[in-house]
Amino acid sequence: MAVRGVGSRPALSIGLAVYNGQRFVARALDSLLAQSFPNYELIISDDASTDRSDEICRSYAARDARIRYIRQPSNLGMYRNFDFLVNESRGSFYMWAAQDDEWDPDWCKVLMENMTEDAIISFGHVKLLGPARSILQLYKRPQFSKNEIRRTFQLFFQDFPWSIGSSPIYGICRRQSILDCPISKIEKISRDSTDSLWVFAVGQRGHILTDDRVYHYKHAGYPKSNRPRILQRIREQVVVLHQIRMLTCFPLLVRRWWLRPVFALLTPVRYLIRVCVSNIGLIRKVIARAQGSPLPDRSSR
Repeated sequence: MAVRGVGSRPALSIGLAVYNGQRFVARALDSLLAQSFPNYELIISDDASTDRSDEICRSYAARDARIRYIRQPSNLGMYRNFDFLVNESRGSFYMWAAQDDEWDPDWCKVLMENMTEDAIISFGHVKLLGPARSILQLYKRPQFSKNEIRRTFQLFFQDFPWSIGSSPIYGICRRQSILDCPISKIEKISRDSTDSLWVFAVGQRGHILTDDRVYHYKHAGYPKSNRPRILQRIREQVVVLHQIRMLTCFPLLVRRWWLRPVFALLTPVRYLIRVCVSNIGLIRKVIARAQGSPLPDRSSR
């Protein structure tokens, strides 16, 4: 069942994918409905949630005509649900929204203003929220070249804060660029870091603009693991090894065929960088011991 929204065609469509999101979805909806950009529709696709998400979303849709609510009869999976939302949208520009995110009130307004003719994605800045909405981390804002070749290399080596699920995929995109490169198609190539591979594929086709005037807020709402430290270390190494398959997919998505052998050769380098980043603490200890100097005591800070 769908609750119909605005009658005229909007400039921007926002697609909110929901699955068992009762903890944060009301905050996400409040944040999206408070956007200062006026000409948009909000489409919610509930992927057969089993918690109170359906009840919460229906109550919002009943009192705001901008919302169109659709409940899936069975679970589609994250990226098929993402594509479903794009196909339901009517605006020339599109933004995916996550159920546990929040946005500055001018997020859509600023990002739409930044959408130049050569831009394919417009994005802002990212903050990680902790308990009581405290700021845990401000992530470094990536900046990309207008030159396609240089931007392709930047995207290949760029580390977005994937661990909290935020990247330019959650910016405003040209709807046609998403239709030309469905994210479910990327998922068939690799289920590991599908969003990063999608940004890599689409980002070669146009400029990616970022703006530090507006923020996208991610909730650190997942409890820390109670596993013994040694098991956590083993899991981290397995995750790093699991990234090999994802990294080998980058050359397949390079737009210029003559660049594909170059990226195939660079893939082991990219993997080594990931290993080093994942083990930076261990590397520091090895270097300190080799130099015979003790590590600084951080517990006193």
